[in-house]
Amino acid sequence: VVNAYGTRTETKEQVESLGARFVEAVTASADEGGYAQEVGADTQALQHAALAPFVAESDVIVTTAQIPGRQAPLLVTEEMLRSMRPGTVIVDMAAGTGGNVALSVPDEVVEVDGVTIHGPTNLASMFPADASRMYARNLLALLQRMRDKESGELTIDLDDEIVGECAVVADGQARHPRTVELLVGQR
Repeated sequence: VVNAYGTRTETKEQVESLGARFVEAVTASADEGGYAQEVGADTQALQHAALAPFVAESDVIVTTAQIPGRQAPLLVTEEMLRSMRPGTVIVDMAAGTGGNVALSVPDEVVEVDGVTIHGPTNLASMFPADASRMYARNLLALLQRMRDKESGELTIDLDDEIVGECAVVADGQARHPRTVELLVGQR
């Protein structure tokens, strides 16, 4: 049985289309890039309450929630960890930015009451051939999207939802929101 939780509005449909059950929990909407946003203590408490029963019954949990430039949101509290059965395995892929799981440690394996928490910070480096193939496929797909079907030349359509989001600078102007934010902070 697979349960999944996410902040993007389309996540529910995607999860259910794969036969998994979507966990309903209060959340702030994701930002334009699909990343989680920080929430207040009240909202976080409601999230924890909604997630707790699913966490307690899970055998394997993978967390990935990150907020660019900020600490990762805590999704699995220490109390939730202690409610889990021994033998449960957690992979906290946000361990390098504070972790989604209480007590996770970057690049270490920690055991808490029989629950094993992995905190990899560079999972792709553990599988370099697979990571390289995936990167190459994604890059090829991006270049094919940018290729003009008639002339075969590469074109940069800033109105394209994917190509436009990839553009950091265009016509001498920074356009990527996080880059603009960092540049403005440097002045």
